[in-house]
Amino acid sequence: MRGEFARARYGSKCSEEREIEQERIIIRFGDLAVYPDNSNLEVLDQLKTIMTDPKVRIHVSLNIGEASATVWGCYLSEGYVDINSKYST
Repeated sequence: MRGEFARARYGSKCSEEREIEQERIIIRFGDLAVYPDNSNLEVLDQLKTIMTDPKVRIHVSLNIGEASATVWGCYLSEGYVDINSKYST
């Protein structure tokens, strides 16, 4: 994975190229590391429990610098999407 992905995805918003080395990426749900490969049954059971919480913190570290960002999201149920798809923008 290379920094060119950011430019391809975000165009001119990416001001500099960075090497993103896949082996340095860490993904956690709460305090539970799930990437790199950590898919044994015990971890999957812990992840299932975490995913039942009303709020789930997902942390993605690319290990390429000191910058950070917070992104908020929500569960979009099929009913919610159906109702809102009837509106035009």
